[in-house]
Amino acid sequence: MHHDWFVLVTVEHASNAVPEDLDLRVPAEVLETHVAWDPGAREVGSIIAADLSAPLFLGRYTRLVADLNRSPDNPASVPEVAFGVEVPANIGLSADARAARLRRYHVPYWDRVAETIDGALAVNPARCVLHLSIHSFTGEFAGEIRKMSMGVMLDPSRQLERHAADLMLHRLERLGVHAVENEPYTGLGDAITTALRSRFPEDRYAGVQIEISQNHLDEIDALGHRLLATVEWLKAVD
Repeated sequence: MHHDWFVLVTVEHASNAVPEDLDLRVPAEVLETHVAWDPGAREVGSIIAADLSAPLFLGRYTRLVADLNRSPDNPASVPEVAFGVEVPANIGLSADARAARLRRYHVPYWDRVAETIDGALAVNPARCVLHLSIHSFTGEFAGEIRKMSMGVMLDPSRQLERHAADLMLHRLERLGVHAVENEPYTGLGDAITTALRSRFPEDRYAGVQIEISQNHLDEIDALGHRLLATVEWLKAVD
């Protein structure tokens, strides 16, 4: 199956920074943990985008300010509680204050990503977009040991997405990476990729979320290059 592919890479939880004019009132040590961001995801996204000359979108602030991997109408987009940790500044926000937070920190990111995809598809009616959304996950959560090194999240009913994910999973296996489909999360849950599926045709948009185990942070560059090897048959087209 041959396609003219355009690749873009997004890392919604790339940063644990907090805007200078916003006090979330969470302990500083919380901001260093997975509660606030996805350690390792920025590095992996940067490796792939640089090699493929692909647009790279990096979340600028912690997910506790606005979660860029949740739809704006999802209450979790401005989380009152994240991974069991209360975010005092987000509790009891008025509808107006919540909307203002999203307008400032969420909407511009989603708009830029969608506009980039729109522009890529408009160039050539035969062009397809592969959107790689890069994340990381804890090796243990709620008492469950997560043994996989990488998860590949997709909607199996979308043929183009299925095709791209199958190629990636097959190559990851050959490279010795323990990669699993739709774990540790389902590929159908609320996320930027699942939201964009409803906007773009399934024969032209493949939104694949990659989850990398934080057990591998000490070898994150090596894992990033293995993931890159699964998609280097794609080259972004200007």
